[in-house]
Amino acid sequence: MLFVVFAYATVTGFGYHISSIGRSSVPFLTVADHDLGRWAVLAWIAGIVSVLAALVSGASSQARMLFDAGRSGLLPARLGRLRATTGTPLNALIVMAVTGLAIIGAWWITHLLSGHTAAMNPVGLYAECSTMGTIVILVVYLLTNLSLPVFMWRRHRAMFSAARHVAVPALGSAVLIVPFIELCEPGQPSPYSTFPFIALALVAVAAAISGLVIHRHPSTGSGEATPVPGA
Repeated sequence: MLFVVFAYATVTGFGYHISSIGRSSVPFLTVADHDLGRWAVLAWIAGIVSVLAALVSGASSQARMLFDAGRSGLLPARLGRLRATTGTPLNALIVMAVTGLAIIGAWWITHLLSGHTAAMNPVGLYAECSTMGTIVILVVYLLTNLSLPVFMWRRHRAMFSAARHVAVPALGSAVLIVPFIELCEPGQPSPYSTFPFIALALVAVAAAISGLVIHRHPSTGSGEATPVPGA
């Protein structure tokens, strides 16, 4: 609801000139600076707090995914260990932080080597990483929708519902078609034109690794729904 309100306020503040919004690095703050004067600092503080909260939430959720994959055998077992004193997935958090820094470093080096140094700014990094990440997460959403009916039928057949566990995931999968087409449309500028191929490569590598792990250890993932004491 707040996102809709802020989006409406931003578009209205720009006089419904969409092209002007696209040229602004942070449209909401641009409107705040123009209309609120010195009180715009409140919007900046709110924005910083929001970004930090989103960062903490995202890091925590992604670390939990690494932790769960580690304890189920899909990733190295070290990732599935909890810190004894706090019960937090410390190893998974460290790997998540190092991976994030590595992505920033790779992005910086790639722009230096390609000569596109004009785009080396935090907003450019956010735009490129969020676009690449969105393509990958859409694949995750699609696979989740496809796997839900199978999971419920095999593990919880007494609770299985055709409407909830087949029709709703099918509708969710259909909705994903539009963003897939928009993000993977040919003719986009570099580096966005390469993102669909990178996403396909990541999916292929992940499928190969998971297939190899399950082939070597058939019981991998069997304890996926098992709760973790203290987690």
